Amino acid sequence: MATAWSGIYQALLWYESIAIIPGRTGLPHIIDANRLTSPISARGELRVWQARAVAVEKYLADQWDVDPSRIAGMVDKLMKMPPYAGLQRQNIVGSAFAGLVKHAMELFGSQKVTYELEVAGEKAFPGVQLPTRTGEPFIDILVRKEGRNQGIISTKWSIRHDRINDLTSECRAYKNAARFTDTQIFYYVATNEYDPARVEKPLTDKCIDGVVHVHKPLVTEVSGLNGRLTEFLDLSELIRHSNKW
Repeated sequence: MATAWSGIYQALLWYESIAIIPGRTGLPHIIDANRLTSPISARGELRVWQARAVAVEKYLADQWDVDPSRIAGMVDKLMKMPPYAGLQRQNIVGSAFAGLVKHAMELFGSQKVTYELEVAGEKAFPGVQLPTRTGEPFIDILVRKEGRNQGIISTKWSIRHDRINDLTSECRAYKNAARFTDTQIFYYVATNEYDPARVEKPLTDKCIDGVVHVHKPLVTEVSGLNGRLTEFLDLSELIRHSNKW
């Protein structure tokens, strides 16, 4: 359970090509590419996010007991597969992330609930209008118990700055819809987002029951963002929470 994040990173994390840092050809993609590819300072010092990416790489190397130079070859396994060669990774990674979170919950979480991928909102809540941004809303992971909706896990590998409000509005739409069919449901967000500005609103929104990071220590300890992101749940914590569902 504690190492579920490791498999997710090996499958989905990728490197950005970096040509302006001496001795380096890339950095792990933990933030928008432009923050990783900016020229280093006149004194030869790394920019803040570049230094964080290097720290993440070192942490992964320590966890996997290899030299940091080997990490780039150990990640991004999904997009390196022949069927995905040359394709845009955004939608592929997003769908795969939902599938991997589902797999981790099924493997390590409660066996008393079920997890369904990409469920149409109208199927989950028949006869109830869902005022969400998308015309035909789909639920990333629908959690059910004994045939009844138990909760929702919305998965976002990263959170676009123009889609931050989607999470809070969807939470309210689904929880309001649940009142017609169920007593109460939970709503969690699972993400790999590192940018405090993009998770601050979901973290403080009272509708959302928790924002889950793939591996919280990478954000709070390794990247030094513990001051703003201590409210993250770790994926292993969400797995433990499932025993109460």
